[in-house]
Amino acid sequence: MAKKNFTTGIDALIQDTKKNIESEKIADKEKKQAKSTKATYYLDSELLEKTKIIAFFERENISKIISQALKEYVSTYSDMKQAEKQYAKKHKKQ
Repeated sequence: MAKKNFTTGIDALIQDTKKNIESEKIADKEKKQAKSTKATYYLDSELLEKTKIIAFFERENISKIISQALKEYVSTYSDMKQAEKQYAKKHKKQ
């Protein structure tokens, strides 16, 4: 008796679904990386230590905690329009 091949039917559907999920995860990761920029800044030691503690407690990475804090600060900055105009004037492409 020959071995039966179960690569068709429900097994094939499940395998295709797994492959699609994995490729979607990879695509999402690449999108997130494309929006990010690596930067180096000097921070106050105590502030960094507290940020690490928050990241540990929240089970997030440090860069996400810092990004959230910066987003909140930027969204509440009162002179943003004026700052953008001055920045654009100074950094205008020549």
